[in-house]
Amino acid sequence: MPELIATVNSWAWGPVMLLLLLGTGVFLSLGLRFMTIRKIPVAFRLLLDGRKGQGAGDISPFSALITSLSATIGTGN
Repeated sequence: MPELIATVNSWAWGPVMLLLLLGTGVFLSLGLRFMTIRKIPVAFRLLLDGRKGQGAGDISPFSALITSLSATIGTGN
């Protein structure tokens, strides 16, 4: 039984998984016309400049990013 599990594990997490991940990334990049690369300046501008009209209780995009990162890193440690 351990040999079977090791065989399935090496097959699932080996070259097959690498090809599936790379193939999916290329497919989505082509389908979205490389939006993740084209929109990097917009993402940084929104992150650093924020929104202009904030109401009561709103937080900036940078504060939201830092809060979500701290929650993610905090639960991982």
